[in-house]
Amino acid sequence: MQLPAFCFFLATKKFFEFSCASMQFVLSWQHNTIEAVLQRGEKLDDLVEKSEGLTLQSKAFYKTVSEITWIYFILSYSLLVRLLATVYNVLIAYCLL
Repeated sequence: MQLPAFCFFLATKKFFEFSCASMQFVLSWQHNTIEAVLQRGEKLDDLVEKSEGLTLQSKAFYKTVSEITWIYFILSYSLLVRLLATVYNVLIAYCLL
Protein backbone atom coordinates (compact mmCIF):
# COMPACT_ATOMS: atom_id res chain seq x y z
CA MET A 1 0.00 0.00 0.00
CA GLN A 2 2.96 2.24 0.35
CA LEU A 3 3.70 2.19 -3.39
CA PRO A 4 0.42 3.65 -4.68
CA ALA A 5 0.61 6.47 -2.17
CA PHE A 6 4.17 7.23 -3.27
CA CYS A 7 3.13 7.15 -6.96
CA PHE A 8 0.28 9.50 -6.16
CA PHE A 9 2.74 11.78 -4.36
CA LEU A 10 5.11 11.80 -7.36
CA ALA A 11 2.27 12.42 -9.79
CA THR A 12 0.96 15.25 -7.61
CA LYS A 13 4.46 16.72 -7.34
CA LYS A 14 4.98 16.60 -11.12
CA PHE A 15 1.56 18.12 -11.72
CA PHE A 16 2.35 20.87 -9.21
CA GLU A 17 5.73 21.56 -10.85
CA PHE A 18 4.08 21.65 -14.27
CA SER A 19 1.38 23.98 -12.93
CA CYS A 20 3.99 26.29 -11.42
CA ALA A 21 5.97 26.35 -14.66
CA SER A 22 2.80 27.09 -16.63
CA MET A 23 1.85 29.81 -14.20
CA GLN A 24 5.33 31.37 -14.51
CA PHE A 25 5.00 31.31 -18.30
CA VAL A 26 1.57 32.94 -18.14
CA LEU A 27 2.79 35.60 -15.69
CA SER A 28 5.82 36.33 -17.87
CA TRP A 29 3.59 36.60 -20.95
CA GLN A 30 1.18 38.90 -19.11
CA HIS A 31 4.01 41.17 -17.95
CA ASN A 32 5.36 41.39 -21.50
CA THR A 33 1.89 42.15 -22.83
CA ILE A 34 1.28 44.85 -20.23
CA GLU A 35 4.67 46.44 -20.98
CA ALA A 36 3.90 46.42 -24.71
CA VAL A 37 0.50 48.03 -24.11
CA LEU A 38 2.06 50.71 -21.92
CA GLN A 39 4.72 51.42 -24.55
CA ARG A 40 2.02 51.68 -27.22
CA GLY A 41 0.10 54.01 -24.93
CA GLU A 42 3.18 56.21 -24.59
CA LYS A 43 3.64 56.18 -28.34
CA LEU A 44 -0.01 57.14 -28.80
CA ASP A 45 0.41 59.99 -26.33
CA ASP A 46 3.45 61.18 -28.31
CA LEU A 47 1.46 60.99 -31.55
CA VAL A 48 -1.40 62.97 -30.00
CA GLU A 49 1.03 65.67 -28.85
CA LYS A 50 2.67 65.82 -32.29
CA SER A 51 -0.74 65.97 -33.94
CA GLU A 52 -1.79 68.87 -31.72
CA GLY A 53 1.48 70.64 -32.53
CA LEU A 54 0.94 70.14 -36.25
CA THR A 55 -2.61 71.47 -35.94
CA LEU A 56 -1.36 74.65 -34.28
CA GLN A 57 1.39 75.05 -36.88
CA SER A 58 -1.04 74.59 -39.77
CA LYS A 59 -3.41 77.18 -38.30
CA ALA A 60 -0.52 79.63 -37.90
CA PHE A 61 0.58 78.92 -41.48
CA TYR A 62 -2.95 79.47 -42.81
CA LYS A 63 -3.20 82.77 -40.93
CA THR A 64 0.17 83.93 -42.28
CA VAL A 65 -0.74 82.96 -45.84
CA SER A 66 -4.07 84.78 -45.53
CA GLU A 67 -2.34 87.93 -44.28
CA ILE A 68 0.27 87.80 -47.04
CA THR A 69 -2.41 87.22 -49.67
CA TRP A 70 -4.36 90.20 -48.40
CA ILE A 71 -1.23 92.40 -48.41
CA TYR A 72 -0.38 91.41 -52.00
CA PHE A 73 -3.98 92.03 -53.04
CA ILE A 74 -3.85 95.53 -51.57
CA LEU A 75 -0.45 96.24 -53.16
CA SER A 76 -1.64 94.96 -56.54
CA TYR A 77 -4.82 97.02 -56.29
CA SER A 78 -2.90 100.16 -55.29
CA LEU A 79 -0.48 99.66 -58.20
CA LEU A 80 -3.44 99.28 -60.56
CA VAL A 81 -5.02 102.45 -59.18
CA ARG A 82 -1.74 104.34 -59.62
CA LEU A 83 -1.38 103.02 -63.15
CA LEU A 84 -4.93 104.07 -64.02
CA ALA A 85 -4.34 107.48 -62.44
CA THR A 86 -1.17 107.89 -64.51
CA VAL A 87 -2.96 106.85 -67.71
CA TYR A 88 -5.82 109.22 -66.87
CA ASN A 89 -3.39 112.08 -66.25
CA VAL A 90 -1.58 111.36 -69.52
CA LEU A 91 -4.88 111.33 -71.42
CA ILE A 92 -5.98 114.57 -69.79
CA ALA A 93 -2.64 116.19 -70.61
CA TYR A 94 -2.84 114.94 -74.18
CA CYS A 95 -6.35 116.23 -74.61
CA LEU A 96 -5.43 119.64 -73.22
CA LEU A 97 -2.54 120.11 -75.60
